[in-house]
Amino acid sequence: MYAFTVQITPQPDSLGQIPGPSGSQQLTITIGTGTSDRQVIRAGYNGHQYRLSVQGYDVNISALWSVSVTSTGKALISNRPNYSIADDGFLELNYHSNDPCGALNSCNLTVTDNLGSSVTVTFPPASY
Repeated sequence: MYAFTVQITPQPDSLGQIPGPSGSQQLTITIGTGTSDRQVIRAGYNGHQYRLSVQGYDVNISALWSVSVTSTGKALISNRPNYSIADDGFLELNYHSNDPCGALNSCNLTVTDNLGSSVTVTFPPASY
C-alpha cells in the first residue's frame, strides 16, 4: 500500500484570473495484492495417453501451480509453471500418470498457485 497526495494549484488564465481554489487530497493505492485475480478450472484424464490435463484461466501467468487429490492430499503436480504458450491468461497443466482417482472413479482435485489462491474442481471419471 502506498500513500500519496494529489495537489491542485490553478494557474491564472490569459486574463490573469484564477479559475478556482487550490486543493489537495491524500490517497492510497495498493499494487499487487499477492493473490490470483480469478481461476476458472476444469480437469480431465485421458486413459489412452495416461495424461491428466488441468485447464483454466488466470491472469497471473507467471504463477507456479500445484494439483493434489483433495481427500488424500496426494500431490500430482508440484510448483510447475503454466505450459500454455498463450500470454492471455490461459492456463494449461499436463501430467502423465495413472488415473489419479482410480479407474472410472470421480474425485475432487485442489488446484493452488504460489500466490495463495486455490480452487477445488470435481474430476470426472476417466475417459478411455
